[in-house]
Amino acid sequence: MMKRVVTAVGLLALVALVGFGIIHFGTVKPEPQPGAVGSGDRSRSNGTRGTEGQETTPTSLQMLLTQPLPQDAEALTQAFRAFHPSMQQATCAIEIGDGDKFDWKASIIWGAHRIFCVGENAKLPPQLVEGTLQTLFLSEEQIAQVEAHESYILLFYGGDETRTLEQYVALAAASAIFSKFGAVATLNLTARSAFPSTILFGEGAEEDIIQLLRTLPLPALYCGFEVLRPEPDGQVWLRTHGAERFGCPNLAVLAGGLEEQEAYFDVFGGILEHCIQSRTELAPGDTLQLGGDVALSIRAPTEVEVERVGQGRVLICELVELDEPVSAP
Repeated sequence: MMKRVVTAVGLLALVALVGFGIIHFGTVKPEPQPGAVGSGDRSRSNGTRGTEGQETTPTSLQMLLTQPLPQDAEALTQAFRAFHPSMQQATCAIEIGDGDKFDWKASIIWGAHRIFCVGENAKLPPQLVEGTLQTLFLSEEQIAQVEAHESYILLFYGGDETRTLEQYVALAAASAIFSKFGAVATLNLTARSAFPSTILFGEGAEEDIIQLLRTLPLPALYCGFEVLRPEPDGQVWLRTHGAERFGCPNLAVLAGGLEEQEAYFDVFGGILEHCIQSRTELAPGDTLQLGGDVALSIRAPTEVEVERVGQGRVLICELVELDEPVSAP
């Protein structure tokens, strides 16, 4: 059987608002998009792209703060306006103690973006963050701050932008600004990932901060990267989470050991970025060249592997040697 070879250029170079009254969870059917591979443009949706009739949720990030929730809407507004030139007309509104489940709500608007926030001066239930803080990016000091956090905020995208990446960029920008109000970590519970909010702020960065957030490696926050329990022989399963929001399958590999996690973090990030930008749909039987005669073979998981890596749309990657090196076009 002839296999397709997909060359990913530069692959290795990449080293709940129902009660809010505005956003409602509902059913979204896939919409055909000219030029897209497969059924529907997998980058366009305010919620998770799923099969017809599947319930969807808005794109969301979560923040843990080391101080009580902010109450000064004017100070928050000025912080948003100072963050980036595109936010100079930003407006922020805060509601406090209206008797609903959440004792703090906020709405932030700039350009085509609108972010809805709900928060509590309490710890986020630990069962929600289980498996999320396993990250390459949080220091021991930041993890200690996370464990001692005093409040949390849930951010939901409710604006006009339809591209999933741009929704995440807007949410990440908002989270960066909240770092000036005590946010220490930004979580993506869908992707089981966590990232320091202060780094998202990009203080002192020479490049445009929005562009930096746009080019943040996908497994760092927007698509998570999980290290699963090592096997008895020392091998370890590595996999992504949350790629389905971009219309992509998640990727998993049985690595030789923990020392390989950073390499596969880069490889998986490169594969997903390539698939999203080129609208390439990975499928069992594909081979992705990494360089020279080394490639990743893509296949469906076995029943035993599903038990290891979990349910959902996951493809297994295996290192293989090609008979003949394939050159990038």
